[in-house]
Amino acid sequence: MIKIGPSIISSDFSKLKENIKKAEKAKVDFLHVDIMDGIFVKNITFGPMVVEAISKMTYLPFHVHLMIIEPIRYIKEFSRIKNVELISFHYEATDKILETLKEIKKENKRAGLAINPESSFENIKKFLNKIDEILIMSVHPGFSGQKFLTYVLDKIEEIKNYKIQKKLNFEIAVDGGLNEETIPLVIEKGAEILCIGSYFFKNKNSIKFLKKIKNA
Repeated sequence: MIKIGPSIISSDFSKLKENIKKAEKAKVDFLHVDIMDGIFVKNITFGPMVVEAISKMTYLPFHVHLMIIEPIRYIKEFSRIKNVELISFHYEATDKILETLKEIKKENKRAGLAINPESSFENIKKFLNKIDEILIMSVHPGFSGQKFLTYVLDKIEEIKNYKIQKKLNFEIAVDGGLNEETIPLVIEKGAEILCIGSYFFKNKNSIKFLKKIKNA
């Protein structure tokens, strides 16, 4: 079963509650919440206080994607928000990967490790038996609406094959540039979770298409 989570950074924040209701109506599995610090990526979004305010608008679980340096500093703050069920952070953003994973688990949250398009899969193999999700970026992190990087397809397939070979239980998520053309490609290669941004909120046919994907 494919899981789908719209990325709220791509929604119209002047109509945020309306957009969240659209997500609920579409029966999505979660909301993807991008946290950016302007240092690890060249953009700034919001912090725990805003995420907590958003949580009061919906029953949907949150997958918090930390695009910040030294993410271990904020695990406790985001864990206190009731909707948060998974926290992912970037392999490239810290040298305290094991410590950060332990901190997430200590807070009884699912742990995800994100990897940028240009980063080698070899670098994260040793962590895969300690995570619940690997988040593969198919665009350069920081801004929504970017074009899908097709060379990431090989990485998705490589990770899927490794997961099967080693009999590991983490889920494979893909984030960036997903639409009617690219979604079938990533699913074919092994994606199990789709983090969808602009396509979900700005396309009138997105809900119909995504229902078709989930029921395939």
